[in-house]
Amino acid sequence: MKIAFASLVLLASVASARAETVSLTYEQALQAGAALHSLDGYSAVVVDKNGAQSQVTKQYSLNGAVRLAIARAEAALDEASKAFDAARRALIMQISNGAGSIPDDDTRSKADFATQISTVLATKVDYNLTRIDIADLKIGSDDGQNPIPPGQLANLLPLLRPEK
Repeated sequence: MKIAFASLVLLASVASARAETVSLTYEQALQAGAALHSLDGYSAVVVDKNGAQSQVTKQYSLNGAVRLAIARAEAALDEASKAFDAARRALIMQISNGAGSIPDDDTRSKADFATQISTVLATKVDYNLTRIDIADLKIGSDDGQNPIPPGQLANLLPLLRPEK
């Protein structure tokens, strides 16, 4: 147990040493947060010795430091999601004069909401995150590599350390 705890402390100190301020819009934070959560695993079809197929969830092959960086980023970006949701709800309450929803036939209020929510989505916020080295994601489809889809990678780009 002491060894596992010491390893976790070492991983935390390594990840903390590389943490940096990353400026993201709320839109980028929401997209990156969703992409990070999707790194919990992926669906794969396996065939047993009798030829029967079944679908399983496989974990991505990531080292401990990368998993810790992902966990920290998820926690920070989950807070961004909560803040955005609170702002969205407050905006709806303001525009609807406290009704809590904007009627479908109120095009002026809907347009006002769309304009204001676009402004909120474009607002930049600073996060203390550890960027992930692209090589550490082991992207690929061969054994030992991670088949991370391009759409997920696109949403992760602001969190990735550029290749050298």
